[in-house]
Amino acid sequence: MKFKTRIFGILLMLALCAFVYSHAETRYVSHFGSNTFPYTTWETAANTIEAANLATLPGDTMFVDTGSFYLSATVFTQPNVTIRGKGSDSTYLYGSSSINVMIRPGDYTTVEDMYFVGNGCYYAIAKWADEPHQTVVVSGCSFNGGQLVLNNNRYIEIRDCYFEKWPAYALDLTGLGDVTIKNNTFYAPDQWRMICDFVGNESGHIVFDSNVVVGCGSPGINGVGGGGFEMKYNLFYGKSLLGEVVYGGNDFEVAFNSFFMDIPWNFTYADVLTVVGTSLQRCYIYNNIFAGMKPRIIFYFDIPDSADIRITYNGFYSTYPMTRPHIGQISGGGTIDSVYGNVYADPMFVDPDNGDLRLQKGSPCIDTGAPWILDLDGTRSDIGAFGGPGGSVYIYQDFPPKAPTSMTAWRDRDRVILSWERNSESDFLHYILFRATEPDAPLDSEHVLNYLDRLGRPIGTDNHKRPLGFGGDGKQFDPEQYIPIYDVKNLRLVYYVDWYPIDTVVSYYTLVAVDSSGLVSSASAVQVNLPQAVGHPVSSRDSCCQERIPDSAYLEPNFPNPFNATTALVYNLPSIGAQPAPVRLTVYNILGQEIKVLTDERQLPGRHIVYWDGTDQYSVPVASGIYLYRLEVSGIEFVKSGKMILMK
Repeated sequence: MKFKTRIFGILLMLALCAFVYSHAETRYVSHFGSNTFPYTTWETAANTIEAANLATLPGDTMFVDTGSFYLSATVFTQPNVTIRGKGSDSTYLYGSSSINVMIRPGDYTTVEDMYFVGNGCYYAIAKWADEPHQTVVVSGCSFNGGQLVLNNNRYIEIRDCYFEKWPAYALDLTGLGDVTIKNNTFYAPDQWRMICDFVGNESGHIVFDSNVVVGCGSPGINGVGGGGFEMKYNLFYGKSLLGEVVYGGNDFEVAFNSFFMDIPWNFTYADVLTVVGTSLQRCYIYNNIFAGMKPRIIFYFDIPDSADIRITYNGFYSTYPMTRPHIGQISGGGTIDSVYGNVYADPMFVDPDNGDLRLQKGSPCIDTGAPWILDLDGTRSDIGAFGGPGGSVYIYQDFPPKAPTSMTAWRDRDRVILSWERNSESDFLHYILFRATEPDAPLDSEHVLNYLDRLGRPIGTDNHKRPLGFGGDGKQFDPEQYIPIYDVKNLRLVYYVDWYPIDTVVSYYTLVAVDSSGLVSSASAVQVNLPQAVGHPVSSRDSCCQERIPDSAYLEPNFPNPFNATTALVYNLPSIGAQPAPVRLTVYNILGQEIKVLTDERQLPGRHIVYWDGTDQYSVPVASGIYLYRLEVSGIEFVKSGKMILMK
């Protein structure tokens, strides 16, 4: 009898729930209603969300009109309630410092199409770990200042949302349960901001799909659990102050993502992707582009013998010389099973600084992804977020090469040494270097000095790459014979030596890059004053090397700056007082502590060059950072300290 009574009670409860849900109402909130209970029409709409919420029953929908609505108290929703605005650009919900949470959702709550402004309130939507398991869906919303804390969840879905200016992390989803985060934007340029924290979710399956992340910090996604983690079709770009994206997890699948993370130079050990898990079992990382200053995948702790680790068909490109391998371990042992099919080249993004990570025509990442995966157009998959079955079909744009950057020239005895940063495009063909005696001379065959390959070596007339209609073979040379060895080994730079023409006063050098399609970059130019320009007639090879003695000591900016291997410090000594004069050139750190004395001797007037290789007085390499240098002549500091940046 008791059993029958219990069954009857359950059936009665289900019937009542069905009755309530079948008679669900829509409650309206508007500044234009008459504020008449129970707020079931626009004409009788409540003028506050708090009032409408008091009338809302399980299964109801609360529809919020266009405008700004200020909360004076936390809104606790009933189960199975939908709160819907008219769009994140139309319906604004403001918190205040007098409340800690804006909305506390009941089970099966859906929040849609609203703009949340923290306004001093720390949490936009929150529930805590000691509350019952719940399902919450948030879609089409924007969040400015308030974060989402949804713990002890059954299922959480966050999609089509926009997050900015959150206090520490945008999403705190540390309860047990499955999570889907899809089609969202996390905007934190040049800021340390965590995206998601899943610490404590040891069994939930987590999907991070088709999101855009601008900036953010380390770790961007933290504590993914043992129920599986999928990260696919996401774009990460901008400065990330510590660089790491993923931390934790036992079962990884990271595929079809594009990273361009310009990690600041002073974070030596920051990496793009970090995998941490003492019980790691499966880790598939494929068809991703890792680009930026330090595009590394690293593993912390031991990799178990039973683990299946595959890193295949990814693209790696560093905008600065790498000091460590692109794939490796920080600590622990174990073996990565498969590393193959990866491309180490410039992916040729359309506009990475502004987030356009599509591929240009000629990119080495086109049709070089996993061969068993096809793009939507039926070709072999591209590497990156726009390839594969979840990517998109678009026309590869063919842009001219980038203009050669950091072009510099300096005089050294009977020659001019030119340098610039090497072009990295895969479809690069050659450089054309022009020289003229007038600043506005046309870039035509008459002024062509040479055609150069990617390394700055002259291209001979018998080379099929040499364009027709231009003359001049140029002079072959061994750069180490004329350029300091440390500079030659800076692989980012191209060097070219031009011998002085004795009848030239001023030389104007112009450089362009040409690609395999015949497209020409914009020009980079530099001017060099030769000896005649400073009043010295030239009558012989020896006299052309004379330089004017300055009236006072001065210190030129070091070159290159920033630098990696070595930098040149140039100073000029006047013909004043007793000669030769005592000279001291010293490097200091930013605390004013002496690092190394580069020169401490008597020297004659004229121009002097000293090189610093980034070591201290014991020849031990110093850390990356800002360093100062000071010149003293005859015990007097003639010149203010210069500043240089060492980047490793």
